Formats: sequence, C-alpha cells, structure tokens
Amino acid sequence: MRRAASIQGALVKTLLDRHQVLNAQTFKTLDYFDPVNLADRLQAPVLLSAGGQDTVCPPETIRSVFDRLPGIKSIVVYPALTHTTSGDFYKMSWEWMERHLGH
Repeated sequence: MRRAASIQGALVKTLLDRHQVLNAQTFKTLDYFDPVNLADRLQAPVLLSAGGQDTVCPPETIRSVFDRLPGIKSIVVYPALTHTTSGDFYKMSWEWMERHLGH
C-alpha cells in the first residue's frame, strides 16, 4: 500500500489524495491490511498475475507481495494487460488448483 500510494494513478494514491489523508497515520492503519505484510503467513501454494499496464494495482506492488511469499508460488506477468484478467490466466488457475490443491 505504501508503494502504491506513491504511484500516480494507483487506486490507493487516488483515494488517499481525494480524501486528503496521505499521511503517516493512514499508512499505519493500512499496514494492517497490506498484503505485503501478510504474505509470509500464507501456507497454500499461490499463483498470481500482474498486468504490465495496470494502474490500479501496479505490477511492482504485486511483485513485492510475490517476493515475500513462502513455499510454492508462481507469477505470470502480462505486459499489455490492464486491471483485468485473461482467459489464459483463468485456465492456468484451474490447472494450478488441480495440481497443487486437488486430491
């Protein structure tokens, strides 16, 4: 969240600017919900995607969460994708769940 708050166009920055609450107290509160601070607690295998043109959740914010994940993990980056998903990733997600979570 802290990183996203410095990126023009990121949803977090847009909302904090709009409400004029881009300050230390707000960051302290957001730290409780920031996925980057929770990632190391995950125990299940994780598959993430990042859109290279995503301004809502910029790729570097997704990457910072990915880097902190323990265990089995994978990230797929779609350079031209905005804040959306793709059929390719949807299919990959089902294959991932079958491989890592299926019985």
